[in-house]
Amino acid sequence: MATLILKDLMNVKKVLAFVLIYGFIMIFGFQNVPDAALTASTVAISYLLMLQACLRDDKNKSEIILNSLPLTRKTIVGAKYLTIFLYTALGLVSYLFAYVIVEIAGIPFHVYPLTLSNVVGVVIAAILMSALFYPVYFKFGYPKSNIYGMIIFLAFFFSRGIVLSIAKRLGNYSLPHSIERIIQWLSGQTEYSLALIMLIGGLALLGLSYLLSLRFYSTREF
Repeated sequence: MATLILKDLMNVKKVLAFVLIYGFIMIFGFQNVPDAALTASTVAISYLLMLQACLRDDKNKSEIILNSLPLTRKTIVGAKYLTIFLYTALGLVSYLFAYVIVEIAGIPFHVYPLTLSNVVGVVIAAILMSALFYPVYFKFGYPKSNIYGMIIFLAFFFSRGIVLSIAKRLGNYSLPHSIERIIQWLSGQTEYSLALIMLIGGLALLGLSYLLSLRFYSTREF
């Protein structure tokens, strides 16, 4: 499985240099909403690397080759899912690199500091985007999933304003008692507890996505 992860990393090596400067682009582009730069940077880089690796596999006919080797489809799917964490980590590194340079050089940019809740939040966002994309990818292959992936990315990219608008409107209505109790319970948790709850929820959804992808991929013919 480590070899498959390395293969995907080699597939995206041509865009890794771009990853280092992407954090600066996002910080500059989101000066009016500096807290959105971290999410935009991490999710965009994760999406870019994920799609680039899938594109290279499609061009190189890698799936045909992999399925001719003594590899289980469980291993092939599992390796793709593990790269999610690698791509997300590279997105965080991109933002952190830009953040440190801006702070040290005294560049007059508004930058949003990294906190535990922010980091977990963007990791969950990247996980959810990948969890929605991979089942379609493993069901239909890259050409048919490419447009779907773009729709998912744009949905995540512009969902911030929509979510805030919905939350504001819901604040004007009385919620069911059970939901209010859950909100009250969550508001009473520490930052570390909330981060852990979010992470567990995200990993659970990722696990379901993996099982669905494996089921789809197991029935595909090459």
